[in-house]
Amino acid sequence: MTLRLFHSADLHLSQSERAYGFEVLQELVYHCKRLQADAWLLCGDVFDSHEDALALAGDFHDYLRELGELPVLMIPGNHELS
Repeated sequence: MTLRLFHSADLHLSQSERAYGFEVLQELVYHCKRLQADAWLLCGDVFDSHEDALALAGDFHDYLRELGELPVLMIPGNHELS
């Protein structure tokens, strides 16, 4: 059995560069679907700070909805925790 993981890290989504960050996220969602991944592994520093994570979490979730039932596993990094 083969498991296809789509991996990314260090997106650093921030309020100050919101448009650019979500453009990158949209491209990653597209490639995750295009490659027919079985799951997406987001490793650390998805957001630039804990404040950015709180402010952008809703929009972030909206982008991930495009993946349907695809599991998204997110490992927080030091930027999300501080």
